[in-house]
Amino acid sequence: MSDPIASSRRFAVPPDGHAAGFPLHRLSRQVLPALAIITVFWTLYAYWSNYNLDRFIDMLENYALGRRWALGYPKHPPLSQWTTAAWFSVLPTGDFAYRALTALNLATGLGLMAALARRFLDPAQQMAALAVSLAIPLMSFLAMTYNANSAMIPYWAGAALAYFGVIERRSMVAATALGLCIGLALLSKYYSAVLVLSLLAHSLFDREVRPLWRTGLPWIAMAVATAVFAPHAVWLGQNGFGPVTYAALEQGDRSLGGVVGSNLAFIASQFAYALPGLAPLALYRRRGDNLALFDFRSVLALDDRPLGRDWLFLTRGPPRATIVLSLAMASPVTTTWSMPAAMFWPVLLTLLLQREIANRRARTGMAFIISFAVVLLALSPVIQRALLREAGVNSAVPVRRMVAAAESAWAQAAGAPLDFVTGENFLAYGASFYAGGNPLAVKPAEVEGDDPIGNAFRRSGVLAMCRSEKCLSAEWLAANGFRMLPTIVVPGEPGAGGPASYPVHLWVKTPAP
Repeated sequence: MSDPIASSRRFAVPPDGHAAGFPLHRLSRQVLPALAIITVFWTLYAYWSNYNLDRFIDMLENYALGRRWALGYPKHPPLSQWTTAAWFSVLPTGDFAYRALTALNLATGLGLMAALARRFLDPAQQMAALAVSLAIPLMSFLAMTYNANSAMIPYWAGAALAYFGVIERRSMVAATALGLCIGLALLSKYYSAVLVLSLLAHSLFDREVRPLWRTGLPWIAMAVATAVFAPHAVWLGQNGFGPVTYAALEQGDRSLGGVVGSNLAFIASQFAYALPGLAPLALYRRRGDNLALFDFRSVLALDDRPLGRDWLFLTRGPPRATIVLSLAMASPVTTTWSMPAAMFWPVLLTLLLQREIANRRARTGMAFIISFAVVLLALSPVIQRALLREAGVNSAVPVRRMVAAAESAWAQAAGAPLDFVTGENFLAYGASFYAGGNPLAVKPAEVEGDDPIGNAFRRSGVLAMCRSEKCLSAEWLAANGFRMLPTIVVPGEPGAGGPASYPVHLWVKTPAP
């Protein structure tokens, strides 16, 4: 009988420093300075180029819901809300600090990508991969909104790095880290199930990795992931699996045409989002290089080793699993779901560039990163004005001034602490973030029960805010003791598109004596 531990020793890092057949390169000395530049750049750019935090209110919602520290929330699993709440338990509430959290989240994923890339890329190529990541929209502009999609990025990258550690070193620590990252990825968004399926498929179908199932390592990873996710799973069962239903059945057009169309758009987006990543690589090339345009041999060589095949699984597996699950569940998909999977694209694209060219022009990567940052920071005021003129969704709504005016009206009408806000989600979540004392935001349906939130709501001061006078039921307002205040009108931002002014309808409920 063969010894499973002995049979898997060929996966361990050999004494010559090779990682499962690939040279384990040192991490470039420029990686940490580059990550610091990227973090500062995306913080400043997102802060200077946007009028509001985000037009789809995800960031405001994360903050408002996270203040309750629940095991689950109506639409998504809780990790992005928990992270936001933890961040603002240390830092003062404000747009700049929130932008810093988003940038740090992305930079953490990029740092883990660089650690992963050591198996395939030498130091000069690692810097090229970081430059490539800036040009991929899913790893740059679209990741500047902290929501359930971007929250997955560091945990997908962490899971991949831990999985490499399991293959290379047969390490219990790596298996534990793998389970932890998988559990946290699932707590970020249920879509992370496609990552789990991809890793599982690789471990079962790769002939050199499959023997690991005869050790305890996969079971350790599964046990840890289950333990991390279990409290939320219990909450799901107690709350009718509402977020799962929302994720699978309540988003988008579920007709046959809608599902098929969204999948075709999803497939096309994989190429559309990846192609801009070739632009930084073009800066490495010169006329007279006398080399092929692309070095496909390096990409094809990935198939010769288990870590390389795993990397290919990580790039091809999640999109394929997404399409299969979408068609099986008759549920449409969204192109931005690919955000955490895009973390694996820069390595593949960089492998298309010949190694000798990357090393011959080793300063190009850092030069591109610095130039990219300087140019976009210089353009950020222009970009903000353009976004204001466009006035898409909520991008030009003066939410901070609307909250300030409503808070002033509350102070005059009630003269008491403001504990809760309700009404239109965008304004209620905005008030929770921007108003002094950061009141809790609730929806009418959330305060009907005999629970701590409902009981506190009935005793406390509450302000209801809406842009439409009919956004709340008159019966509900009367039954809960609200009275209407005069409508306030807040002027729009000078130069912005959309309405010249915004009405805010207000109702107040003063605290019980």
